[in-house]
Amino acid sequence: MSLRVVPLLLRGDPARAPNVTHAVSILVSAKRILAARKLFARTHRDLDPKSKTLIANIILHGYLNRPHSQNARLVRHILRTKAFLEAEYAVVSDQVTTNIVIKALLQRPAFLDATRVRTVFDHLVRCGYPAGGTPAAVVPFGTRAAAIPGGLRLPAPAPPTSFNKHIRPLYKMFIKAFYLRGDIHAAKTVVGILQREAAAAAYELAKRNHARRLGRVRKARKSGAG
Repeated sequence: MSLRVVPLLLRGDPARAPNVTHAVSILVSAKRILAARKLFARTHRDLDPKSKTLIANIILHGYLNRPHSQNARLVRHILRTKAFLEAEYAVVSDQVTTNIVIKALLQRPAFLDATRVRTVFDHLVRCGYPAGGTPAAVVPFGTRAAAIPGGLRLPAPAPPTSFNKHIRPLYKMFIKAFYLRGDIHAAKTVVGILQREAAAAAYELAKRNHARRLGRVRKARKSGAG
């Protein structure tokens, strides 16, 4: 979509969340992230928390598509930008933010070797991400909490709330990252965890569906009796 649309989106109500979100998305797609950030700076006080998080994630994800970004500088910049948006605009990072940060780390094999990827995965488990029924105190790869290269430290991630939206895509990123680095054992370990979590999610969904059906039956019976 043309950049000419951006002023039109902001003409009527420049603080209207959908308009700002759409305008930021257009600017980021056009690789004008600085302009997107300036727009966010002008409008963030009038935006609701959910919209601010969405816009922040659009901006952060835009950095992943920058050319010549295969280095530690990009990861450091994303983490700094995330911290800035949280501090200055009261952005509350969510599970999508976590996935963006992890994607930035994992797509650079030269920056993060297989051992460090294991450390990152264990970090997530310690912070509440599922490990196929294993307690969080017993991390899958037995690594110690440690800094990643360049002195960077991983922020505490937002806890996952959806298997399909957050856990599945994130764990698939880890599986791909381990295979790319030749760590077949680690890849298969995460595959096993993902399979157990998928089964658990399917079981919980079946329970909820069953409970809803029972609720509808009881409601229908009460209506009939009345």
